[in-house]
Amino acid sequence: MKFLFYIIILFSIQIFSEDNSSYEKENEKNAEFVKENRKIINEKKDRVNELESKKKERREEPDFLVDGRKSNFLVLGGSIGTPASGNLNIGYYFDRFVIRGSGMYYTSKWNGIQGDLGYSWYKTKEVIMGFSLNLGRYIVNPFNPAVGAGGQNLYQDNSAFPGYQNSSPTYLDGFIRKYIADQNPNLAFALDYYYRDRQYQTFSQNYIGLSYDVYLDGFFLQLGAGMGRGTYRDPQLIFQFGYLFDFGKNK
Repeated sequence: MKFLFYIIILFSIQIFSEDNSSYEKENEKNAEFVKENRKIINEKKDRVNELESKKKERREEPDFLVDGRKSNFLVLGGSIGTPASGNLNIGYYFDRFVIRGSGMYYTSKWNGIQGDLGYSWYKTKEVIMGFSLNLGRYIVNPFNPAVGAGGQNLYQDNSAFPGYQNSSPTYLDGFIRKYIADQNPNLAFALDYYYRDRQYQTFSQNYIGLSYDVYLDGFFLQLGAGMGRGTYRDPQLIFQFGYLFDFGKNK
């Protein structure tokens, strides 16, 4: 009887040991599972925090910083407008500033050049907007130019002979021409032919101005006004429109 009692006790101890061992294994398994999941959760949390931090940094970055880098690049292209009608353009954008040159030389009587020093108040990957100080000069040689095309009611013919210095003739010019015609018709005929309206006229202008510039993913627009000395009246329109290729720009 006592022997049977010992057997039952040993059997119970064995069963308890096996259950306890199984329970410990289960706990270890659960602990490992929790540890792995906690690791995954922490990695995801770190990733979320990293993304949020980058978003915050982007929001706090000035416009002239693109992807955390200063967007400095060279542009090269062409435009229509001031100073030579058809121009070659070259410029360099750095930080919030831009240096730009434009112009073309066709002949000694048709050429122009303009230099710009600009400040970009808004700058992103696609759009740059700013203001520029412009300094330039041009010479043009149109045929039979229309009076008033440059904002003036008459233009000077660059003649040193009295009575033939303006087109259209002023009242004083008409009086002098009539006097010459009365005194010497042949001289009046020669002067009328030499200073006739239907011929090429040479105009020039030196100017300084201010313009508003837009660079939109390659397209370039400049609009402003200038003042200076030359054939035309002030203020004069400063206008360019064209396409500029970028080199070294952060994409």
